[in-house]
Amino acid sequence: MTRKSNNRAKEVIISFIDSVPQRAKKIRRLSTALINNAWDANTAKKLFSEVHNLRGLSGHQGLLNINEIATETENIIEYIRNNDREMSAKQKKT
Repeated sequence: MTRKSNNRAKEVIISFIDSVPQRAKKIRRLSTALINNAWDANTAKKLFSEVHNLRGLSGHQGLLNINEIATETENIIEYIRNNDREMSAKQKKT
């Protein structure tokens, strides 16, 4: 890897890491809406998309802890979406 491409790779990782708090806020806002309001398939779809993107980007950048959490979260959201129902009290506490 050349110095220029190595620097570019570092910039991409830094940019992604800088974006994580904003992504987390959006994910938190969407998940809170699903927990506190009536079931909304569109909100669930948006939440899944945000978590899916976080999972993909974190995996690509080698940030395995974020990737693992995002994968688990994505699986829960997909299960709920496939059943098109609200989260149970137990799921809301997790």
